[in-house]
Amino acid sequence: MEVQHVEFPAEHGRAIRLFDGVTGRLVFLPPPTGMLTLRLPWVAPEVRGLGQERLAAVADALLRFLVWKGYRVGVRYGFRGPYPREGGPFGIDVLGQPEGSAGPVEPLCRVVVGPVEVHGACHHDGAHRTGRVPTVADVVGGTLTAADVRFALLVAGHHRHPRRFRCADLHAGHGLFQDARVARRRLRLLVARMQPRPAPSFPALSRPAPPPPPLPHTYAAAMGGTPSTEAHWRGTAPALRRCDDALSRGLNVPLAFGTLYGSLRHGAASPELAGAAQALLPLGVGGDSGGGSPPSIGPATGGR
Repeated sequence: MEVQHVEFPAEHGRAIRLFDGVTGRLVFLPPPTGMLTLRLPWVAPEVRGLGQERLAAVADALLRFLVWKGYRVGVRYGFRGPYPREGGPFGIDVLGQPEGSAGPVEPLCRVVVGPVEVHGACHHDGAHRTGRVPTVADVVGGTLTAADVRFALLVAGHHRHPRRFRCADLHAGHGLFQDARVARRRLRLLVARMQPRPAPSFPALSRPAPPPPPLPHTYAAAMGGTPSTEAHWRGTAPALRRCDDALSRGLNVPLAFGTLYGSLRHGAASPELAGAAQALLPLGVGGDSGGGSPPSIGPATGGR
């Protein structure tokens, strides 16, 4: 099922275009009236390499975004074609089913997730002397948690591009991991300070069809709500539109994160904007587990 052009309901913001790794071009998703399903490979959490962790983090971000835009979304496990291995690239198939249709779901696009590449000799207690791919457990320690590592894999660079690390820097937790730890904690404090409504139970990748989250955790609800002050709204609405633009044009999570973080820190803080950050990012506030790569992900029946 190919959607060449879509008339998107105005209250849901910009029409979504995702880059299709099969055809090499941007494709439109249908309006949020039918059902979408994300199909991704299943890898047990205890054996996931960092590339597979990145795949799970991007799948979680895509699920959050689609629910924020008003879609009903399900998840299935399995993969058509050669099964992806660590070293990638990986893929998330987006399948569509029109409203009222009893037929099978049809592929819309494949969201490609670039691999995590580790270079250089490893001197970290023999972690890779047998060639084992690094995992989150190899990286955490000190003040760095597993959620921080997954958050870094999500926001540091566009998901389509590979991420490259020196093995020594990886185990030391330097650079982007510490930056992500600090940014995630600051954003958590900013969101908690605005006291948005409780978040839905994200991540929800093990559920067949999570319902849309409560107000104000959708784009339509936030844009159609009653702002607390006019000054707040002058900063909130443009920030929400910029965030929507970033995610609707190829799922640019780093740009959306920068928009939310900068707006909440510099004068546009509001419950509506805090609610968007809470719904779209794994921050661990308001009932959100915040892991970015949930341990509850498991293989579902009928995965293929």
